[in-house]
Amino acid sequence: MAHLTLAQISAGHLGLAYYALGRIPEGIRYYEQALANAREIGNRYGETGWLAGLAQALPAQGDLAAALSNAQESLRVAQEIHNPDRISNAGTPLALIHTGAGYFAAALTAAETTCADNCPLNNAAAHALRGIAAWRLGQAATAREAFHAACAAAHAVPGHSALYGQLDALSLAYCGLILAEPEQRAAHLRAVRTAFGAARAITDAPSIVADRQRRLDLLEVGFSPG
Repeated sequence: MAHLTLAQISAGHLGLAYYALGRIPEGIRYYEQALANAREIGNRYGETGWLAGLAQALPAQGDLAAALSNAQESLRVAQEIHNPDRISNAGTPLALIHTGAGYFAAALTAAETTCADNCPLNNAAAHALRGIAAWRLGQAATAREAFHAACAAAHAVPGHSALYGQLDALSLAYCGLILAEPEQRAAHLRAVRTAFGAARAITDAPSIVADRQRRLDLLEVGFSPG
């Protein structure tokens, strides 16, 4: 049992590392190995986490159907074990995948559900995705509120300026506000550049940068805050 627990953790971390480096097939293979180990020992907390990892990695090679299936399964398992953090972490890729596939109403529902779980470290990303879905549905007021909520959630996390996930959500939310509040474009653009620059200083791993770009593309921002 102990060796399977160690194998699960090791494989999962290798999956994350390879994914971040842009070596997607290897990252997916290790995520799948970690998932198999978690299921063998009955570690449902690990199971939902590695499913979420697969849901994040699979779109990078264009497999949205498999990504969606893994995200839905991750959410189902997280709900069965009644773990709010895992529910939130499963809901974010689910909202992102729905948005990427053009299912904006489903994306908005997934993002709203994730926000309702109130996981502090994931709230900013969830609100940012809620804003994107609302914007693409033509719900400008909801989008504006969601983008401001994302900024507030990120700033509420202690030490947020040194946390990539919070900085990434901030840059995405401020990009949304450039669209939603064009009269404040200059101020929002400065905020994007500050958050984006700080995030890039933490990591410029290929797949992480590509994931950020995919999220920006969903907004159809049309510029790079370089």
